[in-house]
Amino acid sequence: MMVVLLLFALLIAIGFYVSSRQENGMVFAPTIVTPSPTPSPSPSVTNSTTTIIVNPGTQGDRDSRAPYTEVGAATNISSSSARLVGRLNPRGIETTYWFEYSEDALFGSLIGGGETVKTAISTGATSSVASTVGDLDAGTEYFYRLVGRNEFDTTRSAIMSFTTPAR
Repeated sequence: MMVVLLLFALLIAIGFYVSSRQENGMVFAPTIVTPSPTPSPSPSVTNSTTTIIVNPGTQGDRDSRAPYTEVGAATNISSSSARLVGRLNPRGIETTYWFEYSEDALFGSLIGGGETVKTAISTGATSSVASTVGDLDAGTEYFYRLVGRNEFDTTRSAIMSFTTPAR
């Protein structure tokens, strides 16, 4: 049974890595649409600077009017800051969004997030969004995701991570 579960996780990781895409030099990880019943440590796939945590996010069985969120690879990573990027489709409804980030892959203790960063215009188009986070510790791995909320639902993207360089 354990072997079957490990093979299943490996197949998901391979499919997730293959389905990630690049746009304008940024890597985007699409959200897998199967809801996760309970938080658990997730397998990961690593590219040159960012680890994609194979976590389905929370966009599975959502209202079709809920915002669509997609996280991208962090850029401009320094020992104390990073630029988090993603894509958001507000589905034609006024939507607020923000990035949550933590040193904990399960987001048990948020460092940033929970407060609205921006309000997206209520178009039906997918737009790039970004936020620079600071006061980070050097040589530390951070996990992050994009959250979108409108009057119908809140969605969370897949989780990605980056490590700040040591000083």
